[in-house]
Amino acid sequence: AKTYMNKGDLVPDEIVLSLVAERISKDDAKGGFILDGFPRNKNQAIELENRLKHLKMKLDMVLYFKTRELTSIERLTDRRICPKCGLNYHIKNRPPKKLNTCDVCGSHLIHRQDDKVETIKNRLKIYKNQTQPLLKHYKNSGLLREVPGDLDVDALFKKLKILFRNENLSMSDD
Repeated sequence: AKTYMNKGDLVPDEIVLSLVAERISKDDAKGGFILDGFPRNKNQAIELENRLKHLKMKLDMVLYFKTRELTSIERLTDRRICPKCGLNYHIKNRPPKKLNTCDVCGSHLIHRQDDKVETIKNRLKIYKNQTQPLLKHYKNSGLLREVPGDLDVDALFKKLKILFRNENLSMSDD
């Protein structure tokens, strides 16, 4: 999967579907889970629904963070990750206490290969072609909820808490 991601390409359906199916079948996912960036196309959406039925589970909602392209590029290019413990940081929204150093393990933070401007633009192009059509699919199923993705972290979190409360879903303050 990493090879595809580093190029800004989508990971092939069969790889992603097997990873997701394995993960959501674990005991800790039985009480609920959040999928981030999945499904990315109609085939994945249909297969996800089939696998959820098999597990006697269902989707409660699909969140669409309506975000301007410029905001997406800025957020992704400012992201940093710890190669040792996997913790994510953001230069503006969640900076480490010490510049370029992981707060937990002290490792030097890296800029992911798939967070370069050229790669992000390629991912956004693929998104427009393959993923955006899912909005209609989920809107027709009554699952789609749109939230303004250009908000800062605190304002967006408040919106999400209200949305989850209105949907009678629990949401941690983490």
